[in-house]
Amino acid sequence: MRKFILVTVLIMAVLMITGTAMALTWVVSPYSPSGGTIVFGETNIVAVTDINDPQSGTQEEAIYGAGFETSASGVIFDADLYTWDSYSITGDASNDGGSKGWWDVFVVNINQEGYYWELVSGGSGTIDDPVISSTYEGGYALYDNSVLPGATWVFGGEDYGNGTLESLSPLTDYTLIMTGGDPNLPYYVSVILDTATDPYSDTSVLSLTDLYI
Repeated sequence: MRKFILVTVLIMAVLMITGTAMALTWVVSPYSPSGGTIVFGETNIVAVTDINDPQSGTQEEAIYGAGFETSASGVIFDADLYTWDSYSITGDASNDGGSKGWWDVFVVNINQEGYYWELVSGGSGTIDDPVISSTYEGGYALYDNSVLPGATWVFGGEDYGNGTLESLSPLTDYTLIMTGGDPNLPYYVSVILDTATDPYSDTSVLSLTDLYI
């Protein structure tokens, strides 16, 4: 069973080099289901289900989201996230009657090699689950500690199957900066919900609702 609900993610600015917000040109992940990703205005890049759906829902395996190129080395964003699912092997010792596994994961990544879907096995890349340190226990935002290049921000659930909807407050601004980059090369920023990367992927239980950029 897998269940990750992602509601609102707002990229507020790209500013680590320029000090000002930039206009963004988004590239939509080619590994989203047909009709599952749209782009308009402020940029709603995913709209596939409803926040009130239960953990018993289903959804296609996919890499939902989009990315953009920039000359800046960092981004500021906020996130309003809810998950029924697990992106953890250890987690709380009590486990609350739930189960574990590296299932659905929300990722913001900035690097100079390519977009997220080009790096992981759910797309055309080679990186498998977990895309972060195997000591992550889920349920909170984690910076870096990742097998992905560049800098990474991750949120995933502690466990699944116990009827507990975990969430991440939308009241916090997050700053993600890649250090040691080449200023002559572009930076690739990806904003993703990954439900497809092996070896933990299936169609059981809904994954997300709206993702706003």
